Amino acid sequence: MQFRSISGFVVAVAVCMSANSAPAADAENPAYKNWAKFKVGSWSKVAGESAAAGTTTKTEMTYKLVELTPDKAVVELVTSMDAGGTKMDLPAQKMEIPAKGPAAGATGAPDAPKPDMKESTEEVEVAGKKVKCKVTEVKTDANGMKMTSKSWTSEDVPGGLVKMESNGEGAMKMSSKMTLSGFEAK
Repeated sequence: MQFRSISGFVVAVAVCMSANSAPAADAENPAYKNWAKFKVGSWSKVAGESAAAGTTTKTEMTYKLVELTPDKAVVELVTSMDAGGTKMDLPAQKMEIPAKGPAAGATGAPDAPKPDMKESTEEVEVAGKKVKCKVTEVKTDANGMKMTSKSWTSEDVPGGLVKMESNGEGAMKMSSKMTLSGFEAK
């Protein structure tokens, strides 16, 4: 169970950093669009903490743009974590973010309830800099789980993620928080 909570947290962060919405067939990928605004060497670092199944995991992830072409952005992810007192540094992983692509597959059953979603804007201070953010709040209730999440994203930050909070109750209680701890936009 410990491994699933750790990997789930890393996957959640990767999804948040890679896109806010799925691109339509041959449409511009919003994640690529964000990274393409910056030069190679731009980076962002997020620190987070998640709790699930009685295990608390602290994570620090650094995303660095290592390649940019008209067809793709390549982002290197370096992750360090402490899961229940066990510290580990994961090998660096490279993620290719295509400039365009087909729509992502369905994420749930066609008759699944639509999430309650609200959007607004807010200014957040990160490492002494004020950053204008798009704020998205989502509430879902499906398969015995009630989930609430709130994310702050900015076009001025490599990768886009500034802050995220999520909580779940039901079959398993879980929570996670991530905050941008630093970035360099080249």
